[in-house]
Amino acid sequence: MAQTRSASAAAVLPSHIPTREELVREARKLVPVLRERAQATDELRTLPDKTVADLKAAGIHKIFTPRRYGGFEMDWGAHVDVSRELGRGCGSTSWVASVVMSHTWMLGRFPVRAQEEFWPGHPDAIIATAFAGGGKMEPVDGGFVLNGQRRGPRELRRRGRPLQHQRARLRGFRHQVPDGASAAGGLRDR
Repeated sequence: MAQTRSASAAAVLPSHIPTREELVREARKLVPVLRERAQATDELRTLPDKTVADLKAAGIHKIFTPRRYGGFEMDWGAHVDVSRELGRGCGSTSWVASVVMSHTWMLGRFPVRAQEEFWPGHPDAIIATAFAGGGKMEPVDGGFVLNGQRRGPRELRRRGRPLQHQRARLRGFRHQVPDGASAAGGLRDR
């Protein structure tokens, strides 16, 4: 992964990068309260706001965020260890935290140019993605425009910026998609 730093990211560099063991300890501290909220979490079919706040306060959502954008840029094993610990308190919380952490990992593998479109404006984001298709992609100068409805994860609809019912412009760099065709990458709301 390129270690390019942007001027926009310089202000969000963390003053302390916790170790894997420190993050596991933070997750362990949450186990009793997650256990207390487990039934409510299942009944709500979403994470309670207090749980999201607790996860953020512990820094768990930053495990895979690149350091240059204020994250911890840890390895996959840290994700597994933290998720396992959260699961001792609430399986649902562990599952959601694990999924959104892995989506942060995905964004961290995008080219720096695409990351620059997202991270500087959202350094504390919890990222959820959806892979359900829908819509129509049309070529335009410099990329493609994707129109249509795409269903997003429930947590994203509640807390984030879903791409539902919006036009997204794909531009910038090129990569190979599974069928071997070339497509533009990087989503930007239009």
